[in-house]
Amino acid sequence: MFLEYAKKSLDLSSPVVSPSVICWDMEDAYNYDNDTQMRPEEFTWYKTDFDLSNLGDAAFLKHMISFIEREMDFENLNGEEDWEEIWDELEKGRDIHSPVHIALAYQPHYDHERVFIADGWHRIGMYLRAGRKTIPAFVGLPKPLSDFSMRGEALKHQHFILQVFNVPPHIKEADLSIEFEQMDSFELMDVAKEKGVNVANLTLVTSAPIERDDLFNQLKVSSKVHNVGKENLKLAPW
Repeated sequence: MFLEYAKKSLDLSSPVVSPSVICWDMEDAYNYDNDTQMRPEEFTWYKTDFDLSNLGDAAFLKHMISFIEREMDFENLNGEEDWEEIWDELEKGRDIHSPVHIALAYQPHYDHERVFIADGWHRIGMYLRAGRKTIPAFVGLPKPLSDFSMRGEALKHQHFILQVFNVPPHIKEADLSIEFEQMDSFELMDVAKEKGVNVANLTLVTSAPIERDDLFNQLKVSSKVHNVGKENLKLAPW
């Protein structure tokens, strides 16, 4: 829902900037050298003030504040910027003049959901911690998929997070069976509490790239110690 709000609230009359100025860091799971992944050229970039409430779900916004509170122990991160000085500017009500780079593309994760943050994690964390509602940003709106012959491949992945809800608290990996023709391996990471129920968090690796929906529709999950229905499953690329 936050992603749709972000798209609807984007002022399309804002100045347009070139994709060449975008720092396309993404995260380690998205390799810039992989031709199947998204590129800055697949977005139209606008210079605007981004509503931070559209950044992700409540869990992610909370995560970002915790993240920056850990990082704020360092006066100089990698010797590049004085984060304490930037924090002082925010406390005085001033803005950071270097816009963050945000792509309006959905990024699921096993414990939160958010948009892509191409550049500006620390600045965003500090803005949230300071209670600011918006942040100066270059915001990328996806171009139509038909503009890019590679986008079909870009939606395919080989690494996934699978959540199985309502599991027994002491379930083991050996209790679970996951069937899929192109399944390479799976691993039970942990069992955690989420929204009052026990959730098994697993990593899945497929032998070939596949779209999330295709995998979910073909996936068969069973357990020796309890019943598993499709309504108990949540799958996301990782």
